[in-house]
Amino acid sequence: MTMKAFLSIVAVVVLSLTIFIRPAPAQQQMAQDQPKEAIKASLPADPAEVKPINVSGNWTWRIIPTGQGSETTFDVKLTQDGEVVKGNFDCLNCRRIVNEAPIKGTLRDGKLQLARGDLAFSGFELALTQDVMTGVYTGQGNLRYQVDGKRKK
Repeated sequence: MTMKAFLSIVAVVVLSLTIFIRPAPAQQQMAQDQPKEAIKASLPADPAEVKPINVSGNWTWRIIPTGQGSETTFDVKLTQDGEVVKGNFDCLNCRRIVNEAPIKGTLRDGKLQLARGDLAFSGFELALTQDVMTGVYTGQGNLRYQVDGKRKK
């Protein structure tokens, strides 16, 4: 086979692949429209409808160990003033009963960071919506726990 014949065959194969692999114009248009539609669907119709998250109120947090430890439930009371969040929690089914343990922290960009005011080694890092919090609690000995919280109605 000559070099000219070989190059002709390669050109035909490349051209054939280009024709068969390239999406039809209607498919290209639909693919281009999908991200725009997804963005539109995720935004509220009116920006004035966006409500800032306020965590003030009573919550129930399930604290689920990611390693050793046992699952517990915290009853949490929070108050919010701007980005500043303060409160306390009770844990009646913990090995050591905890009553009104103080917590304080900040809420920024949908992320709540809280630390126990009476212990230097613990902290909560939570993502939230109006009525749900999820995240991580780091406790004594750097043990980590999953947190699933819901606002009490």
